[in-house]
Amino acid sequence: MTDYEYQDLIIGLNSNLTDLTAVFISVFIAYMVCIYLVGEKLTRFQLFAVTLAHSTFSLFLVFLTFNSMSRVVELASEYFEIEVEATTSIYITGPAVLFSVWLLSIVFMIQIRLRARRNESANDA
Repeated sequence: MTDYEYQDLIIGLNSNLTDLTAVFISVFIAYMVCIYLVGEKLTRFQLFAVTLAHSTFSLFLVFLTFNSMSRVVELASEYFEIEVEATTSIYITGPAVLFSVWLLSIVFMIQIRLRARRNESANDA
């Protein structure tokens, strides 16, 4: 590959990572708003469907981010002709942050549902 092709590929993959992160944040915010505004009113099936869709899409984005980051590191090491030691931090940091955000969104959903149950039991008493 020529220098231009390496640089173009690395820039394209970095742009792809930015796009994946932006889409992940958009999906995360949409899920949080949905759960906060109507989470208490959703039936179990509706909640399951929304959470399944959110989780599937979010975890897919985490997987794509991991693959893109590993490819960027691989290409950068080839381009600069250096031996890059594959440390865990290079491959895992971005996807781990996204995975943690996804996990926190599930915890938030559970808290909203528990609050709804407490409110229902308080109203019944």
